[in-house]
Amino acid sequence: MHPLMEDDEGDLALLQARLQRADAEIERGEGQEFDECTTKDLLRGIRERGLRRLAEVQKPHPRG
Repeated sequence: MHPLMEDDEGDLALLQARLQRADAEIERGEGQEFDECTTKDLLRGIRERGLRRLAEVQKPHPRG
């Protein structure tokens, strides 16, 4: 079998396992519902974390 096909099959198996875990979490009531408000809050948090990380990367490093 071609190595790329093996990689794809491995990725597919990983995805299927993750989906099964997610389905089980939802069945146990551990899922989260999203609406327009929670989605905006999620986006805001992602943006803020990204900007903080970018600021950290762009800080001048002291020489020493």
